[in-house]
Amino acid sequence: WLGPKYDLLKIPGPPGYWGAGHIPYLMRPDYHVQALEWADKYGGICRFSLGGQHIVLVSDPQLVQTLLGRGAGSLSRKSIGYQFFDLATNHLGRRSFFTTTDEEQWLLIRKGTAQAFSQANIRRYFTCALKHAQGLAEQVKITASTSRAGCVEMQEQVEMMLLDVFLEGLFEIDLRRVNSEEVGHAMNTVLLEANERIKFPLRKMFVNMVSPRWSYKVWQAQHVLGNLYERIYNTIRARGVPPEDETVLWACLARLKDPATGKPLTKQQLLPEIGAFILAGFDTSSHTIAWCLFNVAASPEVQRRIKSELSAAGLLHAGQANCVTPRQLSYEDLPRLPYLNAVIDETMRMYPVAATGSVRETTAPSQVGPYKIPEGIVVWPMIYALQNSTHNWEEPGKFMPERWLDNRDCAYATSSSSSSPAGSSSGSNSSPSGSEAGSPRAGSPRADGSGG
Repeated sequence: WLGPKYDLLKIPGPPGYWGAGHIPYLMRPDYHVQALEWADKYGGICRFSLGGQHIVLVSDPQLVQTLLGRGAGSLSRKSIGYQFFDLATNHLGRRSFFTTTDEEQWLLIRKGTAQAFSQANIRRYFTCALKHAQGLAEQVKITASTSRAGCVEMQEQVEMMLLDVFLEGLFEIDLRRVNSEEVGHAMNTVLLEANERIKFPLRKMFVNMVSPRWSYKVWQAQHVLGNLYERIYNTIRARGVPPEDETVLWACLARLKDPATGKPLTKQQLLPEIGAFILAGFDTSSHTIAWCLFNVAASPEVQRRIKSELSAAGLLHAGQANCVTPRQLSYEDLPRLPYLNAVIDETMRMYPVAATGSVRETTAPSQVGPYKIPEGIVVWPMIYALQNSTHNWEEPGKFMPERWLDNRDCAYATSSSSSSPAGSSSGSNSSPSGSEAGSPRAGSPRADGSGG
C-alpha cells in the first residue's frame, strides 16, 4: 500500500527513526505541542508514524470539516485512539458512545439524551452550578486567608466542584453518599494511564511487568469509578420509569431501549454510558475553568476589564463607599458579558480540552485533501493544532480576548489557503461549524483532555 497508486509518502513530514518512527519525539507529557510544531512547519496536512502505524495530521479547517462531517469525503468513526478512554468509563471492557465504532449505538445515546441539554435544562443546571460555585468561592477565601503562602491550588478544587454539580444536577444523586475527592483522584489516575497508552499502545503489556504497583493503582481507581457508576445505575432503576416530561439526564438514560430487544438497556450496556457522561462533565469543564483562572491571574489588564464589566452590570462591588450591594448572577446575565465571554473563548481556543481529538482510521482507500491514502491509516484532525497553528491564526500563542470582540467570525479558523488568518480584522473567515471540530469549545493542553 506504499506503492505508486497511493500518495502517502508524498505527504510532507519530519524525519523519523528506523523502526520506531516518531515515537521518541512524542514520549513527552506535552506531545500535542510537538504535533503542533510539525503542523506549523509542514502545513495543514503532514505525516508521521508510531512504529509501523502511519498517521496523517490535519490542521486545515476546511479539510477538517469535510473529514469529520457526514457528506462526501467524510471518514467513519472507526478509531484506535478512543478505546483507551474505556479505562475511565468502565472496567468491564465495553465501549461507550464516546469510544464506540458502532454508529447505531452512538446515535441511540446522542439522540436519546439530547433533551437533557436543552436550554430549559441548562437553565435548571445553572442554579445547581451557581450554588456550588459560590460555595467554592467562600471556601477559597477562607483557605487563602489561612494559608501561609496566601494562595490556593485551584485545579483540584474546581474538579471537585464540577463533579458535585454533575452528580447533583444531572443525576440528582445525594452527594452525602459520594466521596468526591476519592472519585476525582481515581478519574485523574485512569486518565493519566489512558493518555500514556495513546502514545504507546503496547504499554499495557510492559507496565504490568515494569510497574506492577502502578498497574494495581489503576485497577483500584477503575473499581472506585465502577462502584460509583453502579450506584448511579441502581438509583436510576430504583426510581422506576420516569414521566415523559422529565428530561434531566438520568431520566433520558433510564428511557433508553436496546433497538434489538426493545427492552431497557441492561446494566452492562448502561454503565459505560453513565461513565462517559461523568468523564465528560468532570474533566472538560473543570479544566476549562482552571485555564480561565490561570489566564486571568496572569494579566492585570484582563482582571481590570472583567471587574469593570461586572461592576457595570451590578454584579461586583466596585469598592466605593456608596456602592450598592451587588445583585445575584442570573442565567440571563451570561450572554450580556461580552468581555468575560471573550476571555473564555480565547482560553478555549488556546487550551482546548479535547486537544488531540478527533481521530479517525481509514477503512478503505480514501482521499485526504490532494492525497489518496490506503486503508488502515490513522487520520488525526487535531483540535490543538487547528486552534493554535500559525497558518490559521495571527499570533496564536498570545492570549488576546480582543480578537473575539473585534471579529466574531474568528470563532472559526480559516482555511490555510485564505489570505486572512483567523483573529484578523480583515476579511471574513470560513466556519467549519457542523463538524466535531467546528467550535473553539470543541476541545486542554494535555492530550487526554485532562488539563496541563
